[in-house]
Amino acid sequence: MGFLRTIAFIILFYYLFKFAARILFPIFLKLLVKKAQKNYQSYQPNQNTSDEFVNKTPKSKQTTTKVVGEYIDFEEVKETK
Repeated sequence: MGFLRTIAFIILFYYLFKFAARILFPIFLKLLVKKAQKNYQSYQPNQNTSDEFVNKTPKSKQTTTKVVGEYIDFEEVKETK
């Protein structure tokens, strides 16, 4: 009798947890997203939407004329037996 009672409690708790998770999980997820958005916005600097543009040009382009090696053209040779 004790074994069946334990199994019944396990099944009851499983279905109660499943029901509660279906209701509470979306609420918890919304709170988590709001908190993440708040943290993200606090780290971002205030951005003005003005007509000013920032041109960032590279300091200097370095061209290298380093010789790496020779180009070797391979030909396929068919062997006859």
